[in-house]
Amino acid sequence: MATAFVNGALREILLAPALGEDLAAPLSALLFALIIALAARWLARSLPPQPVRAWLAVGALWAGLTIAFELGFFGLAMGVPLSELLANLDPRRGGWFGLVLLVALLAPVAFGALRNRSPV
Repeated sequence: MATAFVNGALREILLAPALGEDLAAPLSALLFALIIALAARWLARSLPPQPVRAWLAVGALWAGLTIAFELGFFGLAMGVPLSELLANLDPRRGGWFGLVLLVALLAPVAFGALRNRSPV
């Protein structure tokens, strides 16, 4: 969650003023997705092989915590309307958050499956 907060702050403080929101939002989402993928890779290499259902549970937990953070911090604490938060999921409206959630859900499964196939 700390990386999500730092990523969002960097987007608002550095990227959006320099590049504009239309470019900053997708760039920030791609950066955050990359960070999540690297974390999943590190986790999969750090643990012994696990069943796919365990990696799926990790991905579901990460995606769930990410949604909870979005709703809790932005929705409740910052007062962002739910309609605006949901728009972030819609790629037709410029939303890239769905990509982040998809990577959070599937990266642990993908890297875990690769870990299970590699020699220990």
